[in-house]
Amino acid sequence: MVLRAAAVLTALVLVTGCSLLPGQDDHAAAHDTRGTPPSVAWQSAARDDVRAGGRLTLATAAVPGNFNPQHVDGAGSAESELLAPTTGGAVRLTADGGWEVDPDYAESVTLSATDPQTVSVRLNPRAVWSDGTAITADDMIAFWKAQNGSDKDFQVFSTAGWDAIADVREGDDEFSYVVEFKQLTADWPLFVYPRVPDEVAADPRAFNDGFTERPLPSNGPFVISEVDREAGRITQTPNPLWWGDRPKLDRIVWRVAAPSVAAKAYRAGELDAVHLDAQTYTLAGERGVMQRAAGLEWSHLTMNAGSGPLAVQDVRRAVALALDRDAIAAVTAGDVGAEGVVQDSMVYVPSQRGYAATGAKAIAHDPAAARKLFEKAGYGTGEEPTLRMPVPDDTPANLERAELVRDQLGAVGIKVDLESVSADDFFETRVIPLDFDLVTFTWTGSAFPVELSQPRFSPLDSAQNFTGLDDDTLAGLWDAAGSTLAGPAQDAAVRAIDARLFRRLPMVPLAMVPEVMAVDDDVVNYGASQFETPDFTVVGFRG
Repeated sequence: MVLRAAAVLTALVLVTGCSLLPGQDDHAAAHDTRGTPPSVAWQSAARDDVRAGGRLTLATAAVPGNFNPQHVDGAGSAESELLAPTTGGAVRLTADGGWEVDPDYAESVTLSATDPQTVSVRLNPRAVWSDGTAITADDMIAFWKAQNGSDKDFQVFSTAGWDAIADVREGDDEFSYVVEFKQLTADWPLFVYPRVPDEVAADPRAFNDGFTERPLPSNGPFVISEVDREAGRITQTPNPLWWGDRPKLDRIVWRVAAPSVAAKAYRAGELDAVHLDAQTYTLAGERGVMQRAAGLEWSHLTMNAGSGPLAVQDVRRAVALALDRDAIAAVTAGDVGAEGVVQDSMVYVPSQRGYAATGAKAIAHDPAAARKLFEKAGYGTGEEPTLRMPVPDDTPANLERAELVRDQLGAVGIKVDLESVSADDFFETRVIPLDFDLVTFTWTGSAFPVELSQPRFSPLDSAQNFTGLDDDTLAGLWDAAGSTLAGPAQDAAVRAIDARLFRRLPMVPLAMVPEVMAVDDDVVNYGASQFETPDFTVVGFRG
């Protein structure tokens, strides 16, 4: 496969959901189990039980390079979390990965026709941007044109979904509009609401460069009131023009800190909550409540089916059957005090509507069968191949997982050589050009996973497809799933994709990575969750 541009790396890590997970060198104390994580783990409280006032102090990795989350420099997950109190849209996610209309932003969102697919949106006429201008159909029309790729001057992080829209037009008045798609698009709820005002979306200069130092106009219950780059601090205060229920908090303060520094700051009482992973789990100490939710990230073993021994399907199947995924999941979750959960789909994640554990039967652990398949392929009786598996340095969790894979494959006679590679160069020099036999990192799931997942497997030259496998049948199955609206029909289409992928086995999904946060005892309605995002009007402290 031809080496893709280095810029692909940024898109992979920040946008499409692949990442290197850090780990910890000493996890001996972390292998207790607390049950399978729920989808939402925060402490819930009714509005009347939340104290009015107070400051919530959190951590973020960096001050955004661009406060426009649609720009390529502002599209990371850290930026999304930071901007969450200041933003909203017509739909919001529910705990199971479904969605519902958010009445603060829209009175109705209706799929009004399917040929062509048409969505009618009626906005909440009270909703305004933080500069006081009303949110109208003009904002949606301008935003679609900026996002759909028709004007190359807009440096958008992705045109996906927006380029599937044929037209956006005003409805009965300025507070309603109709979105017409070119073809059936399963993930349509992602593409029916503007993220920036029309004066920004209509001007490439404002879109690209207007918000590198100052915040974008907000439409959420909070606004960014101060950005102190020197101190590494961002302050958010209640939006004075907010039309919904008044936020309980007086302010939210974000301190810029690396993950290990943030965990130690939480332990010292300087933060009210902190995200944790295998590397930082023991650094947070015994304060507060350790919340564990079902996560979106999942680890996998990708096999280079384009060349070498793994081009043979029986060898790939031998690798899959040799893996004890329960053991890998137990270690992954045990590092953060949770119970292991095996990932058994290549599209959906556990706790998500429609999830089916296809892999549980398709590749159940069977070392004897693995050895027979390996021998059937011509190996195991003479000179055996050694599979090359690059591992990014300074990522102990990746190394721990790679060592488990090596040992489990070695037990059936499949030799694996782990090769240490600079984490900075891992994707660019080894993963993207397919300079490996085996590789492991993590992918991220989504409430709308079909369009997100397809590039990982199809087409062959996709910037995210590291399998080396060309499969025309898969392309047709993806097209069918993408053009099927969410519900039982789409779930069936995804199961067909999973069945094909578990047959061809370009990848073996391994384990879910739990979402873990340490949160102060009195913080409510905020914390670890899989899909659902907090309602920042009721985030606060117990009364």
